[in-house]
Amino acid sequence: METALPEGDAVVSLVDIAVRRGTRLLLEGTSWRIRRGEHWVVTGPNGTGKSTLVQALAGELPVVRGRVIPGKAWKIENTGYVSFESHRRLIAREERLDISRQFSCNAENLTTVRDLFEGNLETLDNDVLTSLNSGVSLLMDRPVQALSTGEMRKVLIAKTLARFPKLPTLLILDEPFEGLDESSRRDLMLLVRKLMAEGAQIVLVTHRFSEIPPEITHVLVLGKKGVVGKGPRKAFLDANRETPVFEDIRTKLSAIPPFRGIRKASPPVLVAMRGVCVSYGSTAVIDGLDWTFRRGENWTILGPNGAGKSTLLQMIAGDHPQAYANDIRLFGRRRGTGESIWEIKASIGMISPEFQIRYRKNIIGLEVVLSGFYDSIGLFRRSTPEEEKIAGQWMRHMGIANLAQRPFPQLSQGEQRMVLLARAMVKSPILLILDEPCQGLDRKNRQRVLALIDAVGRHTPTHILCVVHHIEEIPACTTHVLRLFKTADGRRAAGIIEKQGGISGKVPRRSLSGQR
Repeated sequence: METALPEGDAVVSLVDIAVRRGTRLLLEGTSWRIRRGEHWVVTGPNGTGKSTLVQALAGELPVVRGRVIPGKAWKIENTGYVSFESHRRLIAREERLDISRQFSCNAENLTTVRDLFEGNLETLDNDVLTSLNSGVSLLMDRPVQALSTGEMRKVLIAKTLARFPKLPTLLILDEPFEGLDESSRRDLMLLVRKLMAEGAQIVLVTHRFSEIPPEITHVLVLGKKGVVGKGPRKAFLDANRETPVFEDIRTKLSAIPPFRGIRKASPPVLVAMRGVCVSYGSTAVIDGLDWTFRRGENWTILGPNGAGKSTLLQMIAGDHPQAYANDIRLFGRRRGTGESIWEIKASIGMISPEFQIRYRKNIIGLEVVLSGFYDSIGLFRRSTPEEEKIAGQWMRHMGIANLAQRPFPQLSQGEQRMVLLARAMVKSPILLILDEPCQGLDRKNRQRVLALIDAVGRHTPTHILCVVHHIEEIPACTTHVLRLFKTADGRRAAGIIEKQGGISGKVPRRSLSGQR
């Protein structure tokens, strides 16, 4: 146990705290002091308590031991907080409201982005909207549930800043760059640096060293047993690499678990779209898309936030209502000709940030993986011994066997993502749809997941359809790239890059990363 920290010029001090999450006590004996003028980054592997620590700092989780000692100028209500959990709570609220709207025959009265600001829009500095790639101002009349993950990140940051007439004393950003395209990440970095220059103190949680602003002054590193280091930036980071305080990211994958076997042969064409259009009001998200996904191909989709990437995946999976108003053929059969949603899902495994947000069942990790056999959110039937064996093999293969008996809601974002990836793999689908599969993962797990996707795409009958925002995360098994973008006159367009034998490392970066 650490001794009490002197207050001095501290903004806030955590002294020998423990935090309760469900039935577990976490971060026991943790102490941390944030002084005036300091900007902190919190980092470490998945599952070490980074989000839990900043949630305690923001007053989102109860501190049941130790003390939180506020400085003279700090109040909890002057603390801004943006996180994945903020997004999850907002969507959960909208789903509850959907039930009320259905009963009141008011299903069309959806919450828009403008409604979220609750009259605080006039307090938002125009520079904030500009720094967020001008995207927020263009989203004001969009329904909240129609936003992509990246668009929602921008909205939540703007909404948090709009609460404060001036600046928050402390602004906590938990993985704010996740889900953003390259241009938006650059804009957000400029905004964060601007806020620092104007006097806001920043606490940033991230797994990616490229997302750490140069103005960050201090680093706190969490490990499996709590804080393993904290102090000035130069003691932990240098310009090019991670210091030895971080675990070795090299990892070796054993052979893929025995493949369950696809119940029917893949047809010559998995997906065919002709003149597909999707719009929200007068805003076109996909405009006249022609695209064919053939047997033996693995595709990666690139494009800026709001280009329609996630919408395209939802059209394939049957999770978008406009899918049935378009000419879409899936596994050789036209959508809307009598097939059930369960027939479609039987041949598809899928993971996305939106799916993770909506998977809120209080069951253990193993049961989440088992639910992949039944395409259900939750487990509502007794699994077979063979299914339990296969699920266990996948969890061991992915290095998450220790999560099998843990309650899913108590897992970190990265741990939940790994469990849901195992769920998507477990039934050996014809088509595996991966929307930002590495989002929220530390370097070791990103490397593990990309190696796994490559092995599945190369050595099994499963086909890969992946969306990424980081060029280095294009799976090595990718044979084709579909890039969605806006033309100079504002129209939606698409381009295809083909490279037989795999794309990673063989196509010039400028061919893939250009955002129009």
